[in-house]
Amino acid sequence: MRRRKSSRVFQIPPLFCKFVEIQTGGDMHIESLHIRRQLIEPHRGALLVAEPFLDEGCFRRAVICLAEYSEKGAVGFVLNSPTQYHLDELLEGVGHIPSIPVYCGGPVGTDHLFFLHDIASLPGAVEVAPGLFANGDFDMLLDFMRSDESVCRHVKFLIGYSGWSPGQLDGELRQESWAVTTMQSAASCLAATDDTFWRETVRSMGEGYLLWLNSPQEPSLN
Repeated sequence: MRRRKSSRVFQIPPLFCKFVEIQTGGDMHIESLHIRRQLIEPHRGALLVAEPFLDEGCFRRAVICLAEYSEKGAVGFVLNSPTQYHLDELLEGVGHIPSIPVYCGGPVGTDHLFFLHDIASLPGAVEVAPGLFANGDFDMLLDFMRSDESVCRHVKFLIGYSGWSPGQLDGELRQESWAVTTMQSAASCLAATDDTFWRETVRSMGEGYLLWLNSPQEPSLN
């Protein structure tokens, strides 16, 4: 018997229906933090690392996985911005599910629940970086989680996503709101929980970025 397709299979909504508007705070940059950038071009699967004084909601000390980047714009998910919610609080009428944290993926589409994972066999999943997948068959994922709660370590649930219109992200990169680096592993992205991941990522980017680690979170405190 053919399995009925779930109405709760979450797919990334049509891209670019809304866009992230970031105030880069031009004069907030401190000259001593203008460092030589790594020559890494943004690409699908790359990480965007927020500069220390970017203080816009879930972008504060954020690390974003770029799920899409082209001349049409860009889409990504913040990996390390926790919310007050847990999965079992957001879903009703689906039976028992583990109580696991839900993160803020960005300010766009916050009425949608997304998930990143490393379960390559999940039907409908889209690979956004080597070994890292977005979305897929939600009911099947819940079945996996109910039968083996260790599966929860392989999934990150997010509310919303981050989006940029054509050329917008490139402009923010020129303004040095973000640095671009490569993803270390899918497991590290799924394990990210807070700004500790930002610090670990900055540290991995080389000595030129170590000043970021000692910068105050408020420029006025410098």
